[in-house]
Amino acid sequence: MIGAMKKHPVVREEMTEGVICVRPSDSIQVAFCVMQRAKIRHLPVLDGSGLVGMLSDRDIFRHSEARGGELVIGKTRVDAAMTRGVRTCRDGDRIGDVVDTMLTHGIDALPVADDSGAVLGIVTSTDCLRYLRRIEGVLDVGALVEARNDRDDGID
Repeated sequence: MIGAMKKHPVVREEMTEGVICVRPSDSIQVAFCVMQRAKIRHLPVLDGSGLVGMLSDRDIFRHSEARGGELVIGKTRVDAAMTRGVRTCRDGDRIGDVVDTMLTHGIDALPVADDSGAVLGIVTSTDCLRYLRRIEGVLDVGALVEARNDRDDGID
C-alpha cells in the first residue's frame, strides 16, 4: 500500500529549473566544459528563445577522438552535433508518462516547455531515479520483499 504518496506526481515537482543552455554557434568544447563544471550530461540548445536541439555528452563523444589516452574535442559547432526535433514535456505532465516517453524513445532528458515553447526546465532520468528513491521509503517493506522474491529475471 502506498500511504502518503501523491496519486499522480507531475514534472514541476521533479524537474530541474534554471536550466543551463547553449547556442547552436557554440563549440562542443565550450559545451563540454559547461557540462563538466555543472556536472550534467544534457544541454538544451536555444536559438534566441526557441529550442532547436539537445546536446548530450554522447553527442560530444561521437564528434571527438581519443589520442594518447586523452579525449580530444574538436572545434565542431553545437548545431553539427546536437539532436534536432527534440521531444519536450509540460510541467503538468505526469512523471509516469515522461518515463514512458524516455523508455520508448531511448532518451535520458526532456526539456520542459510552456505553451509558447519557452524552456522552463529539464527533467532527466536522474531526476526520475531520485523521485523513485524518495518514494521507496513510503512503500510497504513487506511488499518490496515479496516483489523481489517473485521476480524470475535472476537480477539481484
